[in-house]
Amino acid sequence: MSLATPAELAPAQADLPASGPSHSLRPLLVAVLAAKLAVAAVLVGCAAMAPTVAADGGYFVSD
Repeated sequence: MSLATPAELAPAQADLPASGPSHSLRPLLVAVLAAKLAVAAVLVGCAAMAPTVAADGGYFVSD
């Protein structure tokens, strides 16, 4: 078994289209990923602003 040479691959690559058609749901995928990143950023920001465990007792419900 041997590897194909570039000369053998050229006819096969010529049959391929230059670029495939755009998928119809691609903008939706991009929008969902952007929304997920935005939600993740908000959640990380909320967690960063939360009081620490050693904070004043007024933050605790049981007090």
